Amino acid sequence: MIRTNGMDDAIKKARFEIAARFKELGIKDEREMVAYISRNANVRTDKRPTLNDLLSLLHKMERELKSLQQVTTWGPVHEIH
Repeated sequence: MIRTNGMDDAIKKARFEIAARFKELGIKDEREMVAYISRNANVRTDKRPTLNDLLSLLHKMERELKSLQQVTTWGPVHEIH
């Protein structure tokens, strides 16, 4: 695949968005970021991530943030006896 300037810009934007999502998730330590990526992305140590790899990770992060927001919005659950 031939990389174009537009693709490079999209990769930079995806990386920027991923960094922002890490902050929203409260993940600030580099080791925590590496662990999160290894659990949630297609990790290939021999190659750089593709735009699709980055977008897939970003999608997973957004789903996790959405589920965390739903839990926060609902608040604690109380049992009725």
